Amino acid sequence: MKELILKQIDVFSTSPFCGNPALVATGAEGLSPEEMQRVAAEMNILESTYVTRPHVADADYRVKFYTPSSEYDFSGHAMIATCFALAEEGIVTLCDGITTKSIETNAGLMTVDFHFKEGDDSYGSGGPDSTPLNSGGVSGALKRIMIHRSIEQFVPVDAAISEIASTLGISEGEIAMTGLPVEIVFNGVYQLVIPVHRSGTLISMHPDLIKLKLLNLRLGVQTTDVFTTDSLNNDCICYSRHFSPAMGMWEDLGSGAGGSSIAAYMLRHGVITPQAAVMEQGPETDKLSRVHIDVRETDGEAIAVQVGGLAVTSMTRTATIHDNDEIIVV
Repeated sequence: MKELILKQIDVFSTSPFCGNPALVATGAEGLSPEEMQRVAAEMNILESTYVTRPHVADADYRVKFYTPSSEYDFSGHAMIATCFALAEEGIVTLCDGITTKSIETNAGLMTVDFHFKEGDDSYGSGGPDSTPLNSGGVSGALKRIMIHRSIEQFVPVDAAISEIASTLGISEGEIAMTGLPVEIVFNGVYQLVIPVHRSGTLISMHPDLIKLKLLNLRLGVQTTDVFTTDSLNNDCICYSRHFSPAMGMWEDLGSGAGGSSIAAYMLRHGVITPQAAVMEQGPETDKLSRVHIDVRETDGEAIAVQVGGLAVTSMTRTATIHDNDEIIVV
């Protein structure tokens, strides 16, 4: 018999049951891949992670990622959820300033920065730009968790704008009026990035997700990210929605990978200059995810992006895995 503590952590928000949820088990050493998959299926949250000891010398931890049906290589929002759990449980001790950790995934080593302000006045109150946290007995405010990425592959799209617009259920002019191309960005997965003119179009958009899945499979992409610079809040540089029907997830409430690809795309096409900024994501305008990005030009074609945000624990449960493979969650 094995017991696991499972946390539902809501990412890109400081309010429980907002943002994008992920399930995290930090003490997963000794669990088999089959057991990890069964727990993920039983909990039925789109993305679950398990933390174990690393297999490579340069890593501090190893993280494995699962959907209810299969293991996959990497997820930005699930990684942020995992790092938040590590900090909240004191497994990672934060110091004033930036604490950096290296995390092993199936997609390679990931560098993650924890931005922590010791003794910050916002401790105990939170708000949209900090999460109260007690790290090793020291109270303070977690300002953000940021994952380092490098994006250097941009591919033209072999599909007519009319077909893309029809699949999304919007007019072709909404894309054409931006003056920007539809492009595929490689960020560990291939992502179709589509600009639209108005936020109202994006809010009311109802894509044909079956057709979008078929389009994604034909183009060889895993996700579709539709964005507009007509953001809903003045402190954000864009508003976006993230669809993954080709991966079995219809719409993601907030995507770190999507946010970093959009940021790199915007810098590449001169929409923004190198900067740190906030993006807003999601279909529900009263529960928008807030994704932090820091995008910088590097030598050659590569664009360095840090992407991340905040998180909050909304629920803690215990899973008992019996020798007969029965799983009981309380």
